[in-house]
Amino acid sequence: MRDMLPPLFQILTGLIFFIVLVVGTVGRPSIRSLSGRLTAFSLIALAVSAFALSQATGATSLGAGAEMFMVAGGGVLVAGLLVAAGLLLRGRGEAGP
Repeated sequence: MRDMLPPLFQILTGLIFFIVLVVGTVGRPSIRSLSGRLTAFSLIALAVSAFALSQATGATSLGAGAEMFMVAGGGVLVAGLLVAAGLLLRGRGEAGP
């Protein structure tokens, strides 16, 4: 089971980058606003997290992959903050004057 984790996270990284490309081409009008850009950049942070997880799970031990696990956790945190900021900006824009 452990041998399957690095390829699984590499596939996930590729799928997220594919989603970034689709959003960048098809969803271009919605990315023009600041809230849309923040939400789109959160996808890149998720892709970095998935890549870091693929590197961390491929390490020989938990201690060897600890730095990459920290990078993955930080990427997920940044993605969550970007989505929250984008939603707050969009909500303020709709409720504003």
